[in-house]
Amino acid sequence: MGWLDLHEDTISTLEEEQREQRTRQIEVGTYANLVGFNGPLTEEVDNLGTKMCVIGAGAAGLVAAKELQAEGHHVVVMEQSPVPGGVWVYDDCIETDDIMGAQSNRKRVHGSMYRNLRTNLPREIMGYTDFPFIPEMMGTWSKDGRRYCGHEEVRAYLDAYAAHFDLHGMIRLNTQVLHVDPINSAAGGHITVNGAVAASPGITSSGPRWRVVTSTLSPHDNARPSTTQAEELFDAVVVANGHYHEPNLPSVAGMDSYAGLQMHSHNYREPNMFKDKVVLVVGASNSGDDIAREVSTVSDKVLLSARTWKAEQSLGPDSTPFGSNCNIYRYPLVESLTPEGMATFPAGVPAHAVDAIIYATGYKYSFPFLQTDNESPPLVSSEQSTVEPLYQHMFPPEYAPWISFMGIPWKVVPFPMCEFQTKWIARLLSGRVELPSVEEMRTAIQAMEDKRAREGIPERWTHMMGEAQWEYFDWLSEACGGDVPPLPAWRTKMYAATSMNKKVNTDSYRNGPWVEADHKSLQEAGAEMDAIVQSSRTPAARL
Repeated sequence: MGWLDLHEDTISTLEEEQREQRTRQIEVGTYANLVGFNGPLTEEVDNLGTKMCVIGAGAAGLVAAKELQAEGHHVVVMEQSPVPGGVWVYDDCIETDDIMGAQSNRKRVHGSMYRNLRTNLPREIMGYTDFPFIPEMMGTWSKDGRRYCGHEEVRAYLDAYAAHFDLHGMIRLNTQVLHVDPINSAAGGHITVNGAVAASPGITSSGPRWRVVTSTLSPHDNARPSTTQAEELFDAVVVANGHYHEPNLPSVAGMDSYAGLQMHSHNYREPNMFKDKVVLVVGASNSGDDIAREVSTVSDKVLLSARTWKAEQSLGPDSTPFGSNCNIYRYPLVESLTPEGMATFPAGVPAHAVDAIIYATGYKYSFPFLQTDNESPPLVSSEQSTVEPLYQHMFPPEYAPWISFMGIPWKVVPFPMCEFQTKWIARLLSGRVELPSVEEMRTAIQAMEDKRAREGIPERWTHMMGEAQWEYFDWLSEACGGDVPPLPAWRTKMYAATSMNKKVNTDSYRNGPWVEADHKSLQEAGAEMDAIVQSSRTPAARL
């Protein structure tokens, strides 16, 4: 059976392993006055390994759980949704009280997936290195064998991955993380058990432990936290909460007085509400381009507005229309909006009446559980679309490696990148490899910022990688200490070939035909993936 063929395997159901956990009560000497703390903290511990809290059970959190456990750490994954999968869990609900996503007190919806989304990367390079994203590996989980599959197939892949590596037992669903605070023993916050100073089961160096406060959410109304809170202590925290849920809105003159419909793409689900309308889509990256093309199938016209375009492209009403109905026009970035429904643009491009506006302007990094009081410095800052200071896009130097941030870089192949990141985290926490000194990490961060400034790269692109991701993969492989091989060459070849095909065949790249260079990389990938499938104990079974 060919590895690209979709088939159903007869497979046995994986038995769930039973884990016994002991509970011990701990008291924090100088932390009795913590906000909302009225009793002892409860800590579930394993006999060995560092006790880890992973925040989020999406693609980053699941691979973190797998790799940390493989290194011998005890892992608890906190997931606020009723199911794992993160951004790949489709939700029809939108934030009806604020479809712009501007108000902090809105009833939040985590999902940003639109109904007809298909991947913009081929599935072969999307997958983790030890669990190929192909139907033969997924077994009956797979229902969509296309290379550029729908979002349901990606979620099914993550479910299959979790089942294959038996990760579900580590995940606490409907659990929202409210606060994460370091407890620094050097400042007097001694941890005691039955009156004696307690030793951490894992790390014994001078780093802090972490107080994690959570609330249980109702599976029927996941936006409303319970009044009951729980507090636990952990040796280390991995932040894997994703960064596609907090809308980033531009500042456009007159947007507050514009009378038409305005929404952020976070709340876009399907195009029918835009039938026969003139729609302005602000932002022409992957989501903006996709949404513009989908909306254009029902709308009268789409104006696709962006900060930059290729120099040779004409803009405005005289630009060459594109899309399946040839009704999408490229425009420069919108300058202002009027109450009468006009959108204005830079000099030389006439204003245009628009009925509705979709802001496909990306997302902010958001870590609300890391907020501190005014007297304490924040662990990281997430202003200007960056997270800083982070060594190698992962570690704040003063707290490394006891808190880490996964999946921060963008314009990357995210699943394997998160896999390599967490392999490094796991080895650092077990002591197999070491970090540079705090001062050396600070120097490296400053050197990266200086290089960005010299090259004229905007600050908001600090974590944008593109072609630089392959050097980053190699660096992570080496940092892991020699037992993590670099990515195979076929992945970079396939990325280059499919990226070129996307540029040349923008309307049809997802459906083929594939270019010759892509065919060659597919052959190399097939040999590797066939070997992994054959060596696997069994394809993942649906629980």
